Amino acid sequence: MITINKRICGGDPCIEDTRIPVHILIQYINLGCTYDELLTMYPTIFINDIQECEQYYKDNKQLIDDIIFNNN
Repeated sequence: MITINKRICGGDPCIEDTRIPVHILIQYINLGCTYDELLTMYPTIFINDIQECEQYYKDNKQLIDDIIFNNN
């Protein structure tokens, strides 16, 4: 599940019970990282967490793109 909490990562959407923002995983995916690579980099998440990030991005593309733009 993706959650937003203003006290965690500045209110950026994150994987529930983590401080892993959706936009970080989306950036890695856009760079060509595989699920296996992401799971190695972030051993506390699961494949369904990555899939939820991808779905969240599809549903909220402009929001995530804006976050990525503003963090670069």
